[in-house]
Amino acid sequence: MLRAIFSLLVFTLLLSNPALADQVLEYKETIGGEVSTFKVAVLEKTDKTIKLQAESSTGSKVYSELNGNDGSNVLWEKTKDEQKITAVRTDNQVDVRIEKKGKSELKNYEIDEAPWIQSREFGMRGFADDPEVKELKFWALNPSDSSMMKMIGTRQEEKRIKCGDRVFEAFRVKVTLDGWKSIFWSSEFWFRKSDGVFLKYKGSASGPNSPEVVSELVKEEKSASPIPTALAPAADPIGIILAKIKTSLNHP
Repeated sequence: MLRAIFSLLVFTLLLSNPALADQVLEYKETIGGEVSTFKVAVLEKTDKTIKLQAESSTGSKVYSELNGNDGSNVLWEKTKDEQKITAVRTDNQVDVRIEKKGKSELKNYEIDEAPWIQSREFGMRGFADDPEVKELKFWALNPSDSSMMKMIGTRQEEKRIKCGDRVFEAFRVKVTLDGWKSIFWSSEFWFRKSDGVFLKYKGSASGPNSPEVVSELVKEEKSASPIPTALAPAADPIGIILAKIKTSLNHP
């Protein structure tokens, strides 16, 4: 369950630098000896919105729309095999649509004002923008059962770390479940000190005695212009998805 959350948090914690628009970030992920790769493409970056697409060698694809001010999610959509999960936040409510093999289910969650962070490359901007910020509470969607969970990130030490064949000045963020559940699981994220780019993740797959997961940045490059078709989103996806969810709410 926790493995599902944080393999997909790889798809929201990062941007504070407008120059990163059209950037493609490639990561290598190792889980108990099995290696996969995923790419995160920044499709658009404005003061109000960040749009990105992520694609994994395992076959999963994620499209996200984020709040340009803090990097928190407004929309998140994942497709893999025959399943599609779409989540949209409106004020303090998150509506989650699960579609699989011709069947559809809608779940609604009331949350507080804490940010919803579903992509670790872009959602922890507060730590990068202001070193005085030491703690961040946030919500995350668990794709394994489509539930919302409260998490807490705490800024730790700064040090130089190696990712692939490069060395970066970085800072560590420890992430746990909020409250008493924090004793059962924790993970660590590393971000580049200069601009908050997500560099590395390390933690167990789903709890004690489960395989270790390590994700790290291996390549950065500018995407070709125009953005490759494989990474381009559909026209106005958030509008289409919101319309579908509202229709479903009115006609269950």
